[in-house]
Amino acid sequence: MKTTLLTAVFAILASAVFASGNLKVNMSQTESEKAVVEATSARMELFKVEVQDEFGDVVYSKTTKTQAENYKMKYDFSALEDGTYFLNVKHGNEYYQKRFSLERGDVEVISQRKVVEPIFIQKGDKVKMSYLNFPQDEMSIHVYDDSGLLHDQKLENEFAVHKSIDLSELRSGDYRIVFASGFDIFEHDVTVQ
Repeated sequence: MKTTLLTAVFAILASAVFASGNLKVNMSQTESEKAVVEATSARMELFKVEVQDEFGDVVYSKTTKTQAENYKMKYDFSALEDGTYFLNVKHGNEYYQKRFSLERGDVEVISQRKVVEPIFIQKGDKVKMSYLNFPQDEMSIHVYDDSGLLHDQKLENEFAVHKSIDLSELRSGDYRIVFASGFDIFEHDVTVQ
């Protein structure tokens, strides 16, 4: 019975994780200081688009009013000074970041980063986490209570990460699981009965 339940949990995690990762974002210059951003996904969700300067200040932000699988918009960057910027497109539990430069009217993508948020499922005293490490970042997982850090562990740099966190030796109470992947931090609150 335990094996069947464990198999079912892993099947749910695997299908949820591998159903994501479909977001694709393209950015191409159409004319001086202008670029078209196109995003596609296999799921109906809201698109949130942000442009940040190199200091993290948001210079533009918009969330679509309706859920969609596709997004296309022409952006005019003529009001921005020459420099480095980040285009962030979030769609459900996925986001894509494109770092681009704007110099004398030319818009050029420098790098890109794709992230799918991890999935956490709690069954009793165990928490299962699954994550697709698209950016191939260094990863670690930490468990905290109100008094501070209880556990930390570096994870191997793999693409498909499946981690089981055993909380059975902890007293009843509230805990926070923090998963770090590169500069991304994901938090998940759990209660042990």
